[in-house]
Amino acid sequence: MDIFSAVRDEVERSLSKPRRDHTLAAQEVCCALARRFSLEEEAAWMASMWHDTSREWNREQLISYAAEHALETTALEKRVPMLLHAAAAAHRLVYELGYEHAGAWGAVRWHTTGHPDMGQLGYALYVADFLEPMRTHITREQRDRLLSLDSLELMMLEIYRLQFSYFTHEDISPEPASLQLYHRLRRVCEAQ
Repeated sequence: MDIFSAVRDEVERSLSKPRRDHTLAAQEVCCALARRFSLEEEAAWMASMWHDTSREWNREQLISYAAEHALETTALEKRVPMLLHAAAAAHRLVYELGYEHAGAWGAVRWHTTGHPDMGQLGYALYVADFLEPMRTHITREQRDRLLSLDSLELMMLEIYRLQFSYFTHEDISPEPASLQLYHRLRRVCEAQ
C-alpha cells in the first residue's frame, strides 16, 4: 500500500463522518492555497489530510501517547489535553507513516495554536482549518474576504485578530508562541 492510500485509510478508519468531512474540506482549501502561493501540493495534501487523525482520541490516550513518546508539549497543551492531538499526529506522521517532510510536520504540529516555526505550509493549513466552508464560526462573507487577501501572512494575521478578540472576551490567555507569531506577522504585513 502506498503512503497516500495509507493516509486515506487512516482518515476513513479513525475519524467520525463529521471530522472526516472537515478534513476533506480543509484539504481542498489547503491544496488550493498551496497552488495559489506556490507551495508543495503533495506536502499540503499530506498535512491537511493527516492533521486531525488523532483528534478523536480521548484525553487519556493523548496524555499517554505524549508521555510514552516524550513529546515536547506546551503549557497550554498540558492544561487542555485535547490540543495534544496536534503533537501526536505530527509524531505519527513521521514515525508511523515515515513521512519526513519538515514543512508538513510543522504544519500538523502547530495547526491548533500556530507557532513562529510553522512555516508557509503551516500557515496554509492553519488558514484552511479555520476557513474550510463547513465551519460555522465565521460567515461566508468573512471567509471570502479572508481568502481574498494577498498573502498567507495577511490571512494568518486577520485570523489571529479574530481569535485574540474572542480570547479577550472570554478572558483566555493566548499561547506565548502564538503571540510571538502574531507580532512577527504584524511586522511582516506592515512592511508589505
